[in-house]
Amino acid sequence: MPFRTLLVVEDEILIAMSLRAKLEAAGFAVLGCCGRGDMALKLFREEAPDFVIMDINLLGGMSGIECGRIMRAEGATPILFTTGYDDETLREQAKLLAPSVFLTKPVELADITSSLELLEARSDPSGNR
Repeated sequence: MPFRTLLVVEDEILIAMSLRAKLEAAGFAVLGCCGRGDMALKLFREEAPDFVIMDINLLGGMSGIECGRIMRAEGATPILFTTGYDDETLREQAKLLAPSVFLTKPVELADITSSLELLEARSDPSGNR
């Protein structure tokens, strides 16, 4: 079954609102948007999304990588990391939280949907959906 529900964790409000509108227009159910790691964890625990779109840089002191580590420790929810910085160290840290994908901003809807297909395949290696 394809991923349909998601959580958007993005510290730039305009980017978050634009991303939410595009995702909802494409048929995804955005369960919430926030820009802080603590709020992301709260929503993650309450809503149990199929996947998370996570900015690396967040407000409030917790990075997206750290927030992702906590989420991954609590379940197998795939994470699509985004950042404005193409940094190999960040890529390596994100890879450790498999299944995950790392995209450099600006991120287009087509990038997200193709990444979700990859995440779905990684999450269910048997091919069953």
